[in-house]
Amino acid sequence: MAIAVSGCGAPSMHDAQAIRGQVFGTSYALKLACSLDSVEARSIVESAFDHVDVAMSTYRQDSELMRLNRSALGSWLAVSEDFARVAAASISLARFTGGAFDPTVGALVDLWGFSGGNVPDQVPTDSDIERLQSNSGWRHLELDLVRPAIRRLSDFSLDLSAIAKGYAVDLAIEALESAGCADLLLEVGGEVGVRGRRMDGEPWVLGIETPQKASGVALTVDLSDASIATSGDYRNQVRIGDAVFSHTIDPATGRPVTHSLASVSVIAETAMRADALATALNVMGPKRGRAFAEAHHIDAYFIVRIDSGYDSFATGRFQPTQKQTTP
Repeated sequence: MAIAVSGCGAPSMHDAQAIRGQVFGTSYALKLACSLDSVEARSIVESAFDHVDVAMSTYRQDSELMRLNRSALGSWLAVSEDFARVAAASISLARFTGGAFDPTVGALVDLWGFSGGNVPDQVPTDSDIERLQSNSGWRHLELDLVRPAIRRLSDFSLDLSAIAKGYAVDLAIEALESAGCADLLLEVGGEVGVRGRRMDGEPWVLGIETPQKASGVALTVDLSDASIATSGDYRNQVRIGDAVFSHTIDPATGRPVTHSLASVSVIAETAMRADALATALNVMGPKRGRAFAEAHHIDAYFIVRIDSGYDSFATGRFQPTQKQTTP
C-alpha cells in the first residue's frame, strides 16, 4: 500500500529519543518521550515486528499466511493469536466496507505485478482476471477464534499487506506501554501510531505529504492517542506497455483503480483500522469514499487530481492545524 504520511516535529522535540531501523522491506522510526532505555525499546518493537513477520509475511514461505495459501481447501490450519486477531479484523472490515477492503485478492495483486515479483509484459487478459476473481472474496475465508484456526473455502491467496503493517504498529505500541512508556510515536513505512505527548507537553505533529514527486507537506495535524494511515497511488505503480497502473486493486473488478483520488488519509483509534480503512476509501474513490466516510463518521482527508493540479476535502474531525497550498 502506498503511504504518504510522515512524522514531523518541532525543535522542542530534540530531547526525545529517536530509534530507527529496517523492517518489512521498509523503515521504521520510534520517538520516545519517556525514560525507557533505547536498547530495551528497540528490542521490544523488533520482537513485535518478528511476531507479525512470522505470522503474515508474503515473502517467507514458512509464514502462517503462506502455509494457509498452500493448504488444502476446507482444511483447518491452526494459527497464532496475532494471525487470528488480524484475520478477524480483516473479515469485520471487509463486511463493514462492503468488500472494498478484501484480503483475499492476493492472486490478483500477483497477476498485476504488485507483489514484488515480475511485472507482466502485457495487461492481464479478461479471462485471467475473471478466473482469479471468481475464487476471491472474503466470505470464502472462515475463522475459528476459539482454537484459533482458519481455512479457505476457495482457491484464493490471502494477502494481509493492507492491514498487517498497521497491526505491527499497534502490537509494538502495546508492548511499549506495558514496559511503562506512555508517550511515544511509532511509524512503520508511513503507518503512524502515537500515545501521550511530546517532551514539551504538546501533541505530536504529523505531516501528510503531497502527491508530487518533490516531497512536500499538504497539511499537518496534531495527534494524541490515535493512529493515522494513508493510501495513495503515487508511490507504488507499475508500467505495463505504455500504461501506468495504480497498485490498489478494486476487488469488484479485479483491476487497478482508475479514479481521480491521489491519496486518502484516515485517523482511527488503531493503526490496523486506519490502514484498512484508508485502503477501502482509496478503492471507493473520491465520491463514494467521501459519502461512506461521512455516513460512518470516519475521519479522512482526500487529495484529488483536478485539471489545475490537486484539490482536497476532509470528513469528520480531520481538521488541519496548518494547511499549505497544493499546486
